[in-house]
Amino acid sequence: MSALRKGWCPGALRPMMARDGLLVRLRLTGGRLTSEVARALAALSDYYGNGLFDLSARANLQLRGVDQADLPSLLAALDDLDLIDADPDGEAVRNVMASPLAGLGARRDIAPIVTALEAMLAQDAALHALPNKFGFLVDDGGAPTLAGVSADVRFDVMPEAPDRVWIGLGGTRDHAVSLGFCAPDQVVEAAAHIAHTFLSLAAGHEPPIRRMKMLIERLGAYQTARAFGVEGEMARPEYSGAIFNRPPVGFFSSDDVDVLGLAVPFGRFDHRMLRCVADLADTHGRGALRLTPWRCFLVPGIAGSVDLGALRTQTFIVDPEDPALRIAACVGMAGCERGTTSTHADAAHLVEAATRIGGAAISIHVSGCEKGCAKASRTAFTLVGHDGVYDLVAGGKAGDVPTRRDLDLAAIEAALAAKVLA
Repeated sequence: MSALRKGWCPGALRPMMARDGLLVRLRLTGGRLTSEVARALAALSDYYGNGLFDLSARANLQLRGVDQADLPSLLAALDDLDLIDADPDGEAVRNVMASPLAGLGARRDIAPIVTALEAMLAQDAALHALPNKFGFLVDDGGAPTLAGVSADVRFDVMPEAPDRVWIGLGGTRDHAVSLGFCAPDQVVEAAAHIAHTFLSLAAGHEPPIRRMKMLIERLGAYQTARAFGVEGEMARPEYSGAIFNRPPVGFFSSDDVDVLGLAVPFGRFDHRMLRCVADLADTHGRGALRLTPWRCFLVPGIAGSVDLGALRTQTFIVDPEDPALRIAACVGMAGCERGTTSTHADAAHLVEAATRIGGAAISIHVSGCEKGCAKASRTAFTLVGHDGVYDLVAGGKAGDVPTRRDLDLAAIEAALAAKVLA
C-alpha cells in the first residue's frame, strides 16, 4: 500500500487524509457511470465511509470519511467494480475530461479516443512525471460543450467537420494557444508528443512549471507554439451552435437526446441521493449516468416525466436559474484541516447575494483557505477563510491580495450589497 500524503491530489491508490477521514477519488473514464455501479458505490460509501460524496470540477467522484483500517477492503471492492488502476503513478496522470454526452446521438463518439489516451498516459512511465493537476480534454463538438473549461491540452472536434480535431494549449477554447489540427486517430500520438515536450521544456525551472499556462506565461504564446513544432500563427477555428453558459440543469435536449441535469449544492451529496439518481436512470432513462465538470449529474433518455418537486426536496438543484449555481464552495472546516469556516453553510447564506449579482457564471467563490480548491479561476467575489473569518478578493482568485480583510458573514453580505448596488 502506498504511503498516504497530506495535501496530495488524491486518487484511490493514493488517498488523502482529510479532517473527516480519507478522501478516495475515482477517475471515471469519460465521467461514465452505470446505475448498477452507482448503487454499489452508494453502499460502499455508507459502509466504509461517512456516506458523503463530492463531485469535483474535473468530473471525478470522491468518497469521503474512509477509515484507514478499512481502505484495503474498500479498494478490493472497487477493484471488483473495475474502478482501480494498475498502479498509483499511472492513476495520478490519468486526468482526461470528456464531453459528458459523448457517444449519444449522431455526434462523433470520442469514447475510444478518451480510452486510448488514458491508456497511453498510464502505460508510458516517462509521463508519470507529469504534475498531478496536468490535464487533458476531449470535446466532441456537441452540447453541453467544454468550450469554457480550461485544460493544459485540449482536443476539440470540429462540429461541422468531425474528421478534424483542433489542438489547443493552456486554456479554454477561446484562449488556448493554437497548435492547428489533427485527425481523430492522431490525437493520442499528438498528446504523447505534447506531454513529453512539456516535461522537457519545464525541466529545471524555479519556481517549478506545473501547468501549461505557466509555461505560456514564461515563454509567450508565439514561442510556446514554436516550441511545440508550430511555425507561424495558427488561426483559431470557427464554431457555430449553442454554447451552454451555465451548468446544464433541468430538462434539455442535445443532438436529439433527451437529458435531465441534476446539480448538487457545492458538489456535495450523500449515498441516498446517489441511489436516487441511479433509480431515475433505470426507471426513466437508459440506466446510465454521466458526471460533469459543472458538479452535476446528467441522466440521458429522460423526456420530462420526472417529478422535479420531489427531487428538490432531496436538495437536488433542478432549475438552471437557481442562484446557488453561481456559488462555488470547498468543504471548509467540516472536512479539511486547513479550514476554519463553515464554507457550505456560509455559501448557502449568500444565495440571495448571488441573485442580486446575477449573471450566468459563478460569481461568488467561498474558499476555506488561500488554495482555492473549489475554483482555480477568477470570480467576481472570492472569500478566503482564515481564523474563522474571511478576506474578500474582488475580481480575482483565492491567492490574490484581498480588497478587504477579516469580515464575518454579516459584513460580507453588506460588502457584497454595496458592490452590487454601486
